[in-house]
Amino acid sequence: MNSIDERAQAFLTQLRREPEVWGCLLLGSRGKQFHRPTSDYDLTVVVADGQGQALSQRLEPADGQGLDIVFMSMAEFRDYAAWGSDSQWDRYDFAHYQVLWDPHGVVDALAAEKGTIPPAVWWSFLACSLDAYINAVFRSVKCWSRDDSLGSHLEGAASIPLLLDVVFGLEHRLKPFVGYLVQELEVYPLQGLPWSYQELLHNITTVLRHGDVEAQQRLLRVVELTARARGFDDVFDAWDGKDQWAMTYTRHS
Repeated sequence: MNSIDERAQAFLTQLRREPEVWGCLLLGSRGKQFHRPTSDYDLTVVVADGQGQALSQRLEPADGQGLDIVFMSMAEFRDYAAWGSDSQWDRYDFAHYQVLWDPHGVVDALAAEKGTIPPAVWWSFLACSLDAYINAVFRSVKCWSRDDSLGSHLEGAASIPLLLDVVFGLEHRLKPFVGYLVQELEVYPLQGLPWSYQELLHNITTVLRHGDVEAQQRLLRVVELTARARGFDDVFDAWDGKDQWAMTYTRHS
């Protein structure tokens, strides 16, 4: 059996015969529809508590090339990628996925929650991310105003992950892994920005490559417009005009 698709299908057929298997999710690039023909199958198999080791030893295919399989007990899966946990970083992997097997209808519901910013923390998360983003741009422009080009460039680069937290978070979405950013924007476009995703990526790339202050100022203006429309006036108002200075300062002002 040489085809990766055939190997994945054979493994899934075997799983479906096991009553202790509660579900199987396809994650990674295939689960997000970003894959190529040779991409691995990233499979998370959820099993009954206490059965993980025995089932993994018995079900792990002898020829598993191209299959990246993780076995988790139900208890482990419930806790995995919980907000505030050490594995929170992996929540984006559940933002887009495919359910391959879920006979009890439980695994899909748990996975769907992991792929979101929990409603209870959404406002505070966005307010903190937005404040940190404004601060990074302000510090970059401040460095530039005193001819510290390296400091300005580094602060500008540091602002980009915060920017992504904000622009995706404003739409109740998790920012993607950086290697998936372009595909995320192509396949699952942002709806709230007044720019195309190409213009957003152009300005991000300009900041990262050149530390360009004008690109940072353009980005901050768009973020202000979008965030204020979502009710985050207080975050900007708390800057007492420093945010406006960061958006308008030039060397000759």
